[in-house]
Amino acid sequence: MARTIYLPQAVEDLYSIWEHVARDSQSERVADRLIDAIDDTCRSYATQPLMGQARPELAPEVRCFAVGKYVVFYLPLADGIEVIQVIHGARDIPVHFRR
Repeated sequence: MARTIYLPQAVEDLYSIWEHVARDSQSERVADRLIDAIDDTCRSYATQPLMGQARPELAPEVRCFAVGKYVVFYLPLADGIEVIQVIHGARDIPVHFRR
C-alpha cells in the first residue's frame, strides 16, 4: 500500500490553509473539503510517485502537483510520497520554498 508522509512544514501549511479558507469563506465545511481534496490527491500521487512535475530548480528530486490554487511539493519514495510543503500558487514559489 502506498504511503503518504507529511513533514511538519506541510502539516503547518495545511493548518494555515484551513484557517485562511475557513475565515475567508466563513465556512469550516469549505475548508474541510479543500484539505480533504489535497489529501485525496496526495494519496493518488503516492500510488505513482513520479507522476508529478519535476522541479529540480528548487531541490533535487522535488516534484509537485496542483490542487485548485495550491501546489503540493513532495519527494517520491519507493512506496509513496513525502509531502514537503503546500503553497498557494500565487506566491513567489522559489522564494517561499526555500524558507
